[in-house]
Amino acid sequence: RLFLIKTIQEAAEKKLADLNAREKKIESAEKLLAKREEEVRALLSDTEDNEREMEKLEMQLSNKENELRRQTELLRKREQDLSQRERKVNNGEPAPPSTQQSSDEMLVQIKELEQR
Repeated sequence: RLFLIKTIQEAAEKKLADLNAREKKIESAEKLLAKREEEVRALLSDTEDNEREMEKLEMQLSNKENELRRQTELLRKREQDLSQRERKVNNGEPAPPSTQQSSDEMLVQIKELEQR
């Protein structure tokens, strides 16, 4: 009878040791999972930050494109004005006053645009 009790006790101790080992493995896996979840949250946050920054950069690019179109249109009008004045001068007619900005002012604006 004592032998049976001792055998049952040893089996119970072994089972308890196995359960403790499994519990440690589970705790380790839970810690690893929590760490991975935190990494995923950080990556998602970075991705969201990057998306916001990309939207901001796209808006800036769009603004610059619009400004470039505006400047291109001003240059086109200036070229037309100068061509018209040149034709009149070549035909001996008095040239009308320029309705566009001076070339110096235009260059300053273009340089400012390039710096932005």
